[in-house]
Amino acid sequence: MPKGKYNLMILPNTLASFGGGEHLAFEMAHRLSKDFNVTIVNPVSRIDLVREEKGKLLKDHGISESQVIDVECRGIKMKAFGTEDFILMIPTSKGKRRFEEAIRESDSVYCITNNPFLVDYAAKTSRKHGTKFVFAIQNRIFASYFENNSSIKDKIGTALYRRILKKIRYFHALNSFDAGLVRENLPGAKAYVIPGFTSFGNSRIRVGKKEFVALWVGRLPKYQKGVDLLCDVVENTLKKENGIKFRIAGGGGDGEPLVRKLAQKYRRNVEWLGFVSYGTVKRQYGNSDLLLFTARGDELRYFPLVFLEGQSFGLPLVSFWGNSYDEIVDSSSGILVKDFDVGRFADAVIHYYRLWKEDKGKYLKLKGEVSDTTRRRYSDSTVMPKMAKMLKPD
Repeated sequence: MPKGKYNLMILPNTLASFGGGEHLAFEMAHRLSKDFNVTIVNPVSRIDLVREEKGKLLKDHGISESQVIDVECRGIKMKAFGTEDFILMIPTSKGKRRFEEAIRESDSVYCITNNPFLVDYAAKTSRKHGTKFVFAIQNRIFASYFENNSSIKDKIGTALYRRILKKIRYFHALNSFDAGLVRENLPGAKAYVIPGFTSFGNSRIRVGKKEFVALWVGRLPKYQKGVDLLCDVVENTLKKENGIKFRIAGGGGDGEPLVRKLAQKYRRNVEWLGFVSYGTVKRQYGNSDLLLFTARGDELRYFPLVFLEGQSFGLPLVSFWGNSYDEIVDSSSGILVKDFDVGRFADAVIHYYRLWKEDKGKYLKLKGEVSDTTRRRYSDSTVMPKMAKMLKPD
């Protein structure tokens, strides 16, 4: 181990369901390497990636095999958290031993997953070995643990999770709303308020000369990501303006048939790329003019990293409204639509299309301003020193 470095363990969900949390783990592993030796613990089960897929995923993100520790779990596929294919991971006896070994060798643990059995075991084992444990509040689910749920099943589930959370001392909140939840419901706990970050510091800003591209990025679970709402937005938009190109980058989930049908119906206006590499996604940001986000309110991430990625390339944003989104997006950088009104969402898309059509020079200037603001507030060089300070042991 290089002198002066701490050992940091990052715990995302299983890499088999690669999403924002897992991408965050990889980005952190790169950017904290100056201060930490970073290990990523990957909960694995029979419902998981084959070795070849995992190897390609790590290679695409510049992560070495030696940085990833597989922990054996029982995987139970279930409907939860707004998706049909949530995998509940329960560590086996062998997995627990591997888990404990990784935590014992770490100075700090950064927990991204909200999988209850993983959170509980990691938090308890960290207390046992005196390892600093920081729980990352990544989405709307955190707030639901403190709400009065109507069904007996929900009440039991939230009560059990509250018991887990009350034993955790440190929380990472991406915004003031989540920090307030910690202060209000978890006395004695400390919330570090540190926003998300973007690593696209040298993004090339351009504007489409011949076509206006509205980009949508993400996996395709219908409810959680609002794929059905996206389809309605496209339908409503193209009834009024047929010069807009919708490009959808993503795959996986029960929303795929809807997107496939949409792309077949509007072959000239809708392009579905399917699941693509992160490098391809980055290129699509650079080749687009507007970013769309249609996730539903009760599953919205409070600080979607896709916002920062797209806006670092200067893309104005049209999204349904979510808690604390106005901390990221203002009238100069996007439009937030309330009440899941697909008609108003379509009008917002058309608004930006007409700005582009009227004066591409002004639209390029708008994109430059959006990009400059995002880089200034949320660049990795601004945010990561705060993350490193939070994760260093007391």
